[in-house]
Amino acid sequence: MNSPRETRIRTVVRQAYDTAKTQRQLWVFGLFAAGAGGVNIKGPGDSVPDWIGYAIAVASVLGLVALGLHLVSEGALIHGAAHSRDGGRTSIGVGFRTGLRFAPRVAAIKLLTLLAFLCSAAVIAAPFGIAALTGTALVGAGIASLVLGVASVPLLLTIQLLSTYALRAVVLEQQAVGESIRTARHFLAGRIVTSLWLLVAQALGSSLASVGALVVALPILALGLGLYFGVGLVPALVAGGLLMLPVALSVSGAIGTFRSSLWTHLYLAERIERA
Repeated sequence: MNSPRETRIRTVVRQAYDTAKTQRQLWVFGLFAAGAGGVNIKGPGDSVPDWIGYAIAVASVLGLVALGLHLVSEGALIHGAAHSRDGGRTSIGVGFRTGLRFAPRVAAIKLLTLLAFLCSAAVIAAPFGIAALTGTALVGAGIASLVLGVASVPLLLTIQLLSTYALRAVVLEQQAVGESIRTARHFLAGRIVTSLWLLVAQALGSSLASVGALVVALPILALGLGLYFGVGLVPALVAGGLLMLPVALSVSGAIGTFRSSLWTHLYLAERIERA
């Protein structure tokens, strides 16, 4: 017989899967919520061609746009998953407007999370850094940093989970940043084991989706290989790229939707139960 925790986890995973499967318009936001990258910029010297400066400028603008869409998509996905619990369907326009409304608070939570991770990383690297600066034994310092890193895993997981639940408190309960963090702390208390199991479910679900995408991609790869030997490299790359792009975008969007929906459904289920 399943325990209440196991039943809850199975229910949440099924709900997240149903959301990712039926709410395909959310894949647009799932694609951008999966991650956002940054751009490292170096000052161009006199010998650097002008086009490199323009390329860096364009890449920087695209990076900022991707970051903005990432912040908007977080809120849009949370709202869309919550709306799907009652059989509702959130349009892309409504999702974008909702995400845009909460984007400043989402950005603040993510910035605080980043700062917490950076502070943790600084503490972990401190022994090695001090040893490198003072010329003392690097091996012992490296071991100390390794021990600190392992010991910090629970702290880093807690930071990530607090951030995850705080985002849902912001969007679903329209709380301010400070209040959402307090809500997340109270919510996480007593639900650490459930949250860890959900992390496992998230990893397994993402892996299964990736394997499924690989299976779908095999015929495309075979076609590309046939074109390569038949007509050349360029046609093979063009045809393979055109066929692979929709698969890659769809899988990334679906995985992002599934991962976000897991935590939204758990948050709502536990909050409803407490109410």
